[in-house]
Amino acid sequence: MPIERIKYNKHHVLFDRVDWTARKEAFILRNCHSLIPIIDKEAHEELHANCPAVPLLGAQALMQINNEFQPVENTTKAISNLLKAIETINQEPRFHEIEKQLANLAIMAVELQLEYL
Repeated sequence: MPIERIKYNKHHVLFDRVDWTARKEAFILRNCHSLIPIIDKEAHEELHANCPAVPLLGAQALMQINNEFQPVENTTKAISNLLKAIETINQEPRFHEIEKQLANLAIMAVELQLEYL
């Protein structure tokens, strides 16, 4: 009996590609090695079927996140660090309430992915 090959895919936590490559600051975050886990192909397909894209944040917010984000090798820890970096926007009085709500939506979109990773 032949051994069934398990297929894996690279998954960018910060998707969709078009949005997250449009700005330099977003591109840097999207391509952080630890935010691109290798997951089972079926799990990857389910993730994209059940999770919305992470909304792209504004340029100033992305710069702040890049300054705060501490990349590490472990994907779970890297995601935690990313979420903490995004949460910093909600502490900044200079960011508008709409930007803070968008940051909250981005956090929710990333958190929805966790069960698939």
